[in-house]
Order: sequence, then structure tokens, then C-alpha cells
Amino acid sequence: MPCSYTGLGIQLEDGQTPPGLVRKRGRPRKNWTVVSVESKSAQSPSVGPATSSSSSLISPSDQGLERTLHVPWDACDIELFFHYTNKVCDGLGPADSSLWKDRVPRLSFRCHGVLHLLLALSALHLARHDNSRREKLEERAEMHLALGLRRSSAILPTLNAENCVELYISTVLVLICSLAKKPRPGHLFLITDGSEVAWLELFRGVRVVIESVGISTIFSGELGPSSSSYGIEADQDRDAHHHDDGVNMNVAGWEDALSRVSTLISSIWDRNVKDACRNALDMLTWCFQETYGTASNPKLRADIKSSTIMAWPYCLSDDFIGHLKNKEPVPLILLVHFAVLMQALDAAWFVKGWPDHIIRGVSEMLRPELHECLQWPALQLRKAGASNPSL
Repeated sequence: MPCSYTGLGIQLEDGQTPPGLVRKRGRPRKNWTVVSVESKSAQSPSVGPATSSSSSLISPSDQGLERTLHVPWDACDIELFFHYTNKVCDGLGPADSSLWKDRVPRLSFRCHGVLHLLLALSALHLARHDNSRREKLEERAEMHLALGLRRSSAILPTLNAENCVELYISTVLVLICSLAKKPRPGHLFLITDGSEVAWLELFRGVRVVIESVGISTIFSGELGPSSSSYGIEADQDRDAHHHDDGVNMNVAGWEDALSRVSTLISSIWDRNVKDACRNALDMLTWCFQETYGTASNPKLRADIKSSTIMAWPYCLSDDFIGHLKNKEPVPLILLVHFAVLMQALDAAWFVKGWPDHIIRGVSEMLRPELHECLQWPALQLRKAGASNPSL
């Protein structure tokens, strides 16, 4: 069955299922490390399908946390929503503009967790352009992100065809918000300070939804095609960013580079680590091949798609994430090679700086004798215009 993750846009068509697709769901999170919300707030009673029967903009499930973290909706929130619809939504990728400019905002009026996440993302974007209010805007973003995360996590135990749309869009927004907060020490995209990032749990939830109810269930109803002709296939065509041959040359030798990683994996004595790394390498190989082709059959133009690149974290196993948290060297090296693919998405404002940050962070964790394994990724980032990592 084809599965899609439009927006970040993972779409795996029939016959193109990448290797290593993980189908099991991880254990529920006990806390959210990305935002300052205590675990007890994320363990509130389960929330069923959201409704808007109340005239209040605050849904009942959010009222307790709303009183703790948030004053009544005010002019600042209206400004943030205005900024989102006029500036931010156009930078969320080349997918159908009406999805992020029209349909998702309309969804947010019914699903207030989505609304909080839209406002969080808008505040983070505005903070980058208004230094005089940066601190206050970042604080407001944290508050909205906490509320949006709480709502999203409450949906997980009661996933169904009615609320899966909210979880799907929330997951995309939480991931983008995580990147938009800019790189910080200890945060390596998939892990932060020894813990997995919050959006990975949402990724698992979305994966379960797609495998159980299908992508067509999500992209129907209020997120369905507009009468003007919107379709997932067309969305994915617009998601392709074709670059000139020079960009493709920047990743010359990726097969040799991953072959060296494969040799490293063969030397791992722990069977669990070896298997997890082998599956992750197979998936990464698929991503590189779909993007750049191979030495024997290269693509004339690099086919940069967020759907292809983000398939790697989407398909990673819980075991692999666990080995990353334990700072196992080979999983960290695989993460750095993924940063080369991530660099191709650097045109998105929320991705800028992350690939270089990842390679710097990993280089600090690895023993000096393993720094040689980072030379090829570092070279590709330099060619692509990232700052020069000191290894």
C-alpha cells in the first residue's frame, strides 16, 4: 500500500517501498524533552475526536494547561496568525499552497492543538526577523508549542479515522518547529541531551495511522483536494527541486562513502547494534540513490525531495534511536551521512544550519581515530556552502 507524508512529504509508492520500513510502534513517551512541559501534563485523560461545539476558542482538554501557561488569546496571537497566513505558510515547501494557506488554518479552528502549533511556528519565524522582540516571541513560541504537543500526545492512545488528520498535521508542524528553534548544543536532530526528540513519538503515531487507515483517509474531507485540481501525485511533483549538474557533482562518491560505513558495521560485535545499523544503512542507500542516482546510472539533475530525504528518520527503528542515545559511534556516523542529504533541503529557512551543527556535534562525541569517517560528509557540506566544520 502506498504511504505518503505530504508536507514533509514522505510518499512511498507501490513498488518503491524503501528497505527497512519499520512497522512496530515504540513505547509511549514519559516526557517531552523539546518543551518545558512536565510529563504529568501529557498523561491527561485521552482525547477523542475534537469538536467545536463550544464558543470558546480554548478546547476543554486544554483549559487546565491554558490557565497555567497562557493568558487569554490576545492581539499578539492574532498578529502571529496574520504573520503565518501572509509569510510563513509560503515557506513550508512547494506543496499545494492552499494546503498550508487555507486548509490547515481552517483545520486549526476545530483542532486547537494545530492552531497552537501554527502560532508557535509563526512566532519562531517572526523572532528571526524582529530582534527587538526576539526573546518575547521565543517565549510565546515555547508556550504554544507546549500546548500543541500536549494535545498531540493526548491523541495517540485514541487514534481513529476522525482525529488522525489532526495528528498528521501536528506531527509535521512539531518537526518543523523543532528545526525552526535553531541548532543548540546537545541537539542532534534525532536526539537531544541523551533523549529522543518529541516528534519521533508522533512520527510513530503517524506511521501507524498510514499503515492502518491509509493515506487517502487523511487527505480526504477538509484536507482533501480542492475543486481546482489538487492531488498527492501533483504535490510530489511540485516537491521535486531540480538543481543543476553542479549540485549533483557535490555528492560524487556517495557509494564509496557508504561502502566504508558498511565495512564499519561489519566490524560491530553486538548483533543488535549491527542489525539496527544495517537496516539504517539500507534505508540511507535508498535515499541517496533516489536523489542522485548511482555511478553507473547517475541522474542528470539531482532530484531533491523532502519526501525521499525524510523517509530515513521516518523508517528508523526504535533500536537504532536507542543506540544513538547511547552515543554508539556507527549510528552517529550514519547520522552525519544523513546530514549530507539534509543539506540539500537547506533552501527551507528552518533547515539552515542543521547539517553543519550535526557534524560538529558528532565530531565532539567520536574518538579522534574515527574522525576520518566524517571527512567525506564534511567535504560535501563545504561544497554545498555550509560553514567549514573543524574536524
